[in-house]
Amino acid sequence: ESSSIQTAIEQHARFAFDLSSDALLQIALLKVANTEHILLFNMHHIISDGWSMSILTRELSALYATCKQGNKKPLSVLPPLAIQYKDYAAWQNDLLIAERINPIRQFWLDTLTPDDTGQLPVLELPSDYPRPLVKTYNGHNINHIFSLDTLAALKQLTQAQGATLFMSLTALVNILLHRYTGQTDILLGTPSAGRNHPDLNDQIGFYINTLVLRNQIQPNDSFTTFLEQVKREALAAFENELYPFDSLVEELAIPRDTSRSAVFDVMLVVQNNEAADLQLGDLELSIVEGAQTISKFDLTFSFAEGEAGLFFNLEYNTDLFKPETIQRFISHLESLIGSVLSEPQATISS
Repeated sequence: ESSSIQTAIEQHARFAFDLSSDALLQIALLKVANTEHILLFNMHHIISDGWSMSILTRELSALYATCKQGNKKPLSVLPPLAIQYKDYAAWQNDLLIAERINPIRQFWLDTLTPDDTGQLPVLELPSDYPRPLVKTYNGHNINHIFSLDTLAALKQLTQAQGATLFMSLTALVNILLHRYTGQTDILLGTPSAGRNHPDLNDQIGFYINTLVLRNQIQPNDSFTTFLEQVKREALAAFENELYPFDSLVEELAIPRDTSRSAVFDVMLVVQNNEAADLQLGDLELSIVEGAQTISKFDLTFSFAEGEAGLFFNLEYNTDLFKPETIQRFISHLESLIGSVLSEPQATISS
């Protein structure tokens, strides 16, 4: 029975949306027993992002509570939205033809200047299998928790440098990739929430944009020196976050490699938006974990603070890496964090 339930969950998760005709929110209720059900939500990314899921959860809880009370107009409990998504879309389209976008656009063109061969740096991670000629998205992930003591020490070091946890984790991932490849010019992708106006805070929709962080590693620099560089680059990137990544890719006009993602192959995600708890009256709720079979990039490093410490998930392309290789990545990252915490002034090369 459990295998058939898991199959149903996976089929629901892998539903291929037809944007021209399908509802972009697909919901299913599986009856497991008389008093046990599984509720499945599948939203196309074009109408949602991580921030949206917290709003959806909060509003579903409110609607359930008011319906239980017999309210015939449950939507009245939700505050009206100041704008609609189409207003945001119109604003973004207007921005792209306005003169004030030009300095932002130029910032990204300067940041991502190709080398003499017309190429951007390509991260050559050692893989277990030959890279397929056409990029695949077959994937899996491994979870890990860095202890509360490690998280506290990392935050203390970070704050002493006037930086954020995001910046420290960006520096650590860069150094890890440098130690694996020997490369010093590294590109990472990272998402920005894109909700830089209060009217967008309660909107369900796709507002996220992808930013590219480019850092130059000097092996003889210390971690704290490199963190200063990462801090500058990150602040500049987020100050210029309005330029859409897809427009940037078109503008760069770099030769496309069908075996790789555009511009970068590694994504870094640091969650800082609080997830809302789903409350459905007196029902007992728990999250059902589905199998992860997709990897959007070669590697995606995802971090989130929690009560038990720093939660870490490493998503990887299974056509490139074996699970044991990814486990080594995680153990090496843990060793690197330990080294940095014990000797933040030591050189990166050591």
